Amino acid sequence: MSGHTLFDYLITGHASRHLYFVPAVVRLYLLYPVLRYFARGVWGVAGGCALSWSMIWLSPLLEHMPFGALLNDVLPLRWIGYFVLGIWLAQARASNSGPALPSIRVFAPLVALASLACIVAIVRYVFAQSADIEVALDAAEPLIFPYSVCVLLWWRGLTFANGRLVRFLRFVSDHSYAVYLSHSLMLYLCTISLQALPIEHTHLLLFVNGVAFGTALSLATAWLNERVKRRLSAPVRSTEALSPA
Repeated sequence: MSGHTLFDYLITGHASRHLYFVPAVVRLYLLYPVLRYFARGVWGVAGGCALSWSMIWLSPLLEHMPFGALLNDVLPLRWIGYFVLGIWLAQARASNSGPALPSIRVFAPLVALASLACIVAIVRYVFAQSADIEVALDAAEPLIFPYSVCVLLWWRGLTFANGRLVRFLRFVSDHSYAVYLSHSLMLYLCTISLQALPIEHTHLLLFVNGVAFGTALSLATAWLNERVKRRLSAPVRSTEALSPA
């Protein structure tokens, strides 16, 4: 492997189809001061989301445009909307304010359900034409952004007591990055299982395997990450307890 290829893999994430988001997260954190400024107001958040959604739609065309690879692979423009929205929601949670209006609790789930119905319809139609699940998923990718944003807004607009559901979701959220990294292994296990079974229509089996492997590996990774964090922090706490006041 040449030095140029290695550099390209490290910057763009092309070394793995699924782990491209790892270098993207690093670039997003480098831009954090700027993104936090935009997250101060609703219009800044809306602008970040509009920019990301536009880049998702334009992604197939950028390969044939000047500086298209720079915009599509190096600059994390497709993910800025998520990041700005996350900063805004975190700030709203810290100040006990945010999108808790009745209109959001009603409007957001309706848009999410409509987007999900369109995603399913597009995937089924494209798959019937191409018999390629990756092509079908790529065709539905632009609608995943509004779907996920509406789910987040709807969830933020609800109020829950600090019961088991909230503690479970907080536990998964605290270890979400480790969970994301485990999904590359999940895709590998899905590929092995599908190749081992002589089934013609594997798209349904792929979905079932993805849910089964994804859920199991996500929970196992979160649990293992929690155990490691507690084990590493235990000596630090013991040292603090023994130190003189």
